[in-house]
Amino acid sequence: MGCAGIAAKIVRAINLSSNSKLAAVASRSIEKARDFIVANNIADTISVYDSYEALLQDSSTDAIYVPLPTSLHLEWAVKVADSGKHLLLEKPAALSAAELEQIVQACNKNKVLFMDGVMFMHHERTARIRQALTDPSMGAIRRVDTSFSFLGSKEFLETNIRTSPQGDPLGALGDLGWYCIRLGLIIFSKGCDLDGNIKMPQSCTAVCNKWINEVVPLECEGTIKFGEDEFQHFNCSFLLPFRQNFEVCIVGNRLENQGDRVITCDDYVLPYVTTEASFDIMIFPPPEKHPHIRKGEIEHIFLPECKEHEINMIEQFARIAASLDKRKAEISSEQTINAEPDTLQKECEYWQKISLATQVIMDACMNSMKQGGLTIDLGFLLPPTPPENA
Repeated sequence: MGCAGIAAKIVRAINLSSNSKLAAVASRSIEKARDFIVANNIADTISVYDSYEALLQDSSTDAIYVPLPTSLHLEWAVKVADSGKHLLLEKPAALSAAELEQIVQACNKNKVLFMDGVMFMHHERTARIRQALTDPSMGAIRRVDTSFSFLGSKEFLETNIRTSPQGDPLGALGDLGWYCIRLGLIIFSKGCDLDGNIKMPQSCTAVCNKWINEVVPLECEGTIKFGEDEFQHFNCSFLLPFRQNFEVCIVGNRLENQGDRVITCDDYVLPYVTTEASFDIMIFPPPEKHPHIRKGEIEHIFLPECKEHEINMIEQFARIAASLDKRKAEISSEQTINAEPDTLQKECEYWQKISLATQVIMDACMNSMKQGGLTIDLGFLLPPTPPENA
């Protein structure tokens, strides 16, 4: 639904996936839709629509990818769910957590899958990082630093939808900060987020270094407090050179003679080589006479044969959606789909919860920036648990 630049990447992933196929493209302009099809070498046998409403009425389509401007997400995501089609929604998922809750509720009501389009979540490297964090000898996570930026051109800053108050008023925070915040949730949840153990922070403090009309943040940074000694710092910007790195500082338990670790990666959002990936773990022995002058050993984790993460995302989305459809076909309409919690239900709930958690933190950061860096308490903003049998 829509022909945004990111849609070309998703089309390619759909075509390369093992369990889905592109059925239709819709734009508000038939000429734009046809130009998109030609530019992306899409077979002319698919359906082409000059309205989003027509796509919703296409009975041959099971799911819809929505990369529309964020200001349009609430309207069209709800309409997708109400049409009975599964929803893959580009990030940021909504303008606020309140809007995202409405989208999630619509998906629950219509028993369709919701997933946001954060590709790195589906990368093999992310799975390995989760695995490393569950190591009992890993120690206590104390600090996470994340950055994501690129230097936008004059044209980008003046005309791109991501800098438009009417299109994407969350600006760099929504477009880039979403990834930083999501990574912090994974790290401080110690890799157990997939099991539903998502650790929410206590507070957020953020500042905007550059606004457009005091509405759209072009460069911002913040500190997210996850615990008494647990902090994440993030920086996201349309005004700095391209970078996409993180650093995780882990302090070992001295009573158990644990050493310290620092995990680093410089391409966690967009792997520089799409079919391989790596990250480093600097391992320090327990301190002795000179705790401040120690050389650690580097464990270089290299994954030489990775499937592109956008393909993994499409395949996982399609697998869950197909499982939901199969379950709905097997039971009567009077029965609930998930009478008892099971793997399928937990998967569906996870994608709702992690997206809601990200949006709640983003809301707090935007609120803090608009108030000049005021610390925002998150205790009363925790995302609600999706309703049972959803």
